[in-house]
Amino acid sequence: MIELISELGKEGFGLVLKINRVDLDHVRQGEALVVPAKVADLLYHSPFPPQVEVVQSVRKAIFLSRRIQALAAYESGRQVYWAPTSSGKKATPTPAGLFQTNWKSRERASTVDEQWILRWYFNLDNLQGVSFHQYALPGYPASHSCIRLLEEDARWIYDWAEQWVLSKDGRKTLAYGTPVVIFGDYAYDQPPPWKRLVEDPKAATVTPQEVEAASREHLPTLLERARVRESLSPNPPLKPSS
Repeated sequence: MIELISELGKEGFGLVLKINRVDLDHVRQGEALVVPAKVADLLYHSPFPPQVEVVQSVRKAIFLSRRIQALAAYESGRQVYWAPTSSGKKATPTPAGLFQTNWKSRERASTVDEQWILRWYFNLDNLQGVSFHQYALPGYPASHSCIRLLEEDARWIYDWAEQWVLSKDGRKTLAYGTPVVIFGDYAYDQPPPWKRLVEDPKAATVTPQEVEAASREHLPTLLERARVRESLSPNPPLKPSS
């Protein structure tokens, strides 16, 4: 591992960790890591399509594939970020469907076990407690239904995504946060798709058709909520990402 860090540099090795869906603490001695032939910038190695036409009119949106354990963030239909995830284990899977980034907290204790400290927490379901947060990434789905992220990715989502807008008494949602579409099924009894990238470079790729199919049933709701948010709290135009 030391040789690999020396060869690739800190950023390059960080990218390898993302591709393998692990944090540094879960890189085991002697375990094989998938290393790309060319180490480029983050978006070059994204498993998601660069454009999603169906959300071009939506200011911000996130798509999360349980199948490949990764998410991508889009601004007006153009991808600006992607990150590896560890979603719910087989006994407590992360639910699929349309969610929103509701409210956030820099740090809070888990409702499952108060000794588990969840940093850069962004709630997605106020009833079930599903959320984005920083926690261990072991290279497979391991959570109690939340979506675990590497620290840098959890902080990025925390700063980038938008919170809901509530009425003064807190009883009514006036505008929803950033939409999050969770889709796909992880094959718990099969090797992770990213472990097959050497023989099949597209094993962990999400196609535009896959994203659009996942969006189809939620699109009317997603677009209407985006329209309402813009009408209630207009934002300045997004600056093109470099």
